[in-house]
Amino acid sequence: MINTVNILPEILLQKDEEDQSLLRLYSQGKILSDSEKYEEAIVFYNKVLKVNPEQETVWFDRGVALHYLNKHEEAIISYCKALEVNPDYEDAWFNRQVDLKVKSI
Repeated sequence: MINTVNILPEILLQKDEEDQSLLRLYSQGKILSDSEKYEEAIVFYNKVLKVNPEQETVWFDRGVALHYLNKHEEAIISYCKALEVNPDYEDAWFNRQVDLKVKSI
């Protein structure tokens, strides 16, 4: 079982209009992911990351969605991106290991 709980996205700490727009996109992605509409969720996560690739939580959530789509290689890449932003992101380390294990089976 992979970890799906994450920290609040860094965008919540920002108050300008662009960041609020990114927060809306991220929130849409989370709602879709929570509804198991993973492919649709990834579209929204990608929109956020295109504007601001330094969002570790968005990379993490993208990885979770990819995991549930059995796209383990892509999930691993997303977790690695989250870890580039925050090397101490324990859930990203854990999920990366899970997908590496699943991929090798």
